[in-house]
Amino acid sequence: MRKFLVILIVAVLTFPAWGQYMAQDPTRYIPNARVLGLGKAYIGLADDAGAIYSNPAGLASIGGWQLSSMSGKFLDEFNYLSFSGLYATQVGVFGVGFAGTSISGAYATTIEAGSDPADPIITIDPSQPLMGNYNNALVFSYGNELKKIRFLDQLPFADRLTFGTNVKMFQVGLYGDGIVGGNASGYELDLGLKLQPPQPWLSLGITGQNLLPFSMGGKLSYASG
Repeated sequence: MRKFLVILIVAVLTFPAWGQYMAQDPTRYIPNARVLGLGKAYIGLADDAGAIYSNPAGLASIGGWQLSSMSGKFLDEFNYLSFSGLYATQVGVFGVGFAGTSISGAYATTIEAGSDPADPIITIDPSQPLMGNYNNALVFSYGNELKKIRFLDQLPFADRLTFGTNVKMFQVGLYGDGIVGGNASGYELDLGLKLQPPQPWLSLGITGQNLLPFSMGGKLSYASG
């Protein structure tokens, strides 16, 4: 148990270092309201539909079905929407989620004629179409207990471990002001583990987000190339 905990802690400290190389992922910023209310300190807890966004391994310990949704607007311009649902079956727990953000009605700008190139004056150009962007992700999730999986049930702590995975499909776009080929799509993969130690008041989790290598499609492909 001690060796496993050491490995888990090292992995937790390592994964955040990879995050700086990831593109914006709406599932990381707009989970459900409960996850945000806990400051996203949810990877070890992960006991409701919000586990889809935080740690899919948490799905395995949920029975029945659940639905969750959240929407709103920041600064009257930045729109966001997320919803998630799960359903428990005899072969594991399946979930689906959606997270999306958008900005619309942004004005194009131009450099005022005659202004100093070293200190240009930027002004709104009303002759150009309004600009906007969207960033959407559709998530398919699965979680189960290791002890229910053939061969994996022989692993250490299999009776206390759950695992989960997400397959995410992204659609992003930038439009307006003569932008051509601003749409892109891509895929990503999340993996998670959750451990329930003998202490009933403690649970531990680890998750890796956006793990799919570029060679396997883990990137955005723009229409413009």
